[in-house]
Amino acid sequence: MKLDYKKIITIPFFIIEVLLTILIFIFDFKEITDTTYIKYTGIILAFIASLFFIKENKGYLISIGLFFTLLADLFLLVLDNYYIIGVILFIIVQMIYFLFILNRHYKISLIIRLALILIIELIVGLVLKLNDIEVYFSIFYFINLFMNCIDSWIYKRREYLIFSLGLSLFILCDISVLFYNITSYIEINSSLIKSIINFSQYGMWLFYLPSQALISIAARGDDLFE
Repeated sequence: MKLDYKKIITIPFFIIEVLLTILIFIFDFKEITDTTYIKYTGIILAFIASLFFIKENKGYLISIGLFFTLLADLFLLVLDNYYIIGVILFIIVQMIYFLFILNRHYKISLIIRLALILIIELIVGLVLKLNDIEVYFSIFYFINLFMNCIDSWIYKRREYLIFSLGLSLFILCDISVLFYNITSYIEINSSLIKSIINFSQYGMWLFYLPSQALISIAARGDDLFE
């Protein structure tokens, strides 16, 4: 009987990513040391693992998406500069994942995406009167992530459940990022929201690294639960 090395490395890989996530949370919460390179190591591992997981399907798109994720985090995390480039790279990631999810209903999805982008960006521009170009690119990115997640849950077969779970955690990460940065644009007086904002700086990585690990595993293209 031929050993399936993809299945053999799946659980150890995910355990390593979970342990890194716990380590990052403890180090950040206790302010023990800077965790930038620990975080980036987790993303590198997710990309490398995806190369081993690829089967004869569209799994290669996941590896390409994770490669652009590596580049995006290089700017947003490691260099901590050129944020607009990082956001644009994340937009490319979501476009790649859209190709991965692509199905006969893609026209409906595109129409909904464009409508949401137009409506929300009009609200931001006219009501909130924000002129930050990064905000508009971030809205474009998040709506595509959100719609990719919805499309994945609705249209993909069971073997891509792990991908849908990954995108769901990705959304929770970005919601944490939103809360963390919202005080730069809106004055917050609620003590509850302030508590959520304080937690979000730690919460974002509790969601982000596991999300990338799950997306990486999805490159296997088979039923993880069989």
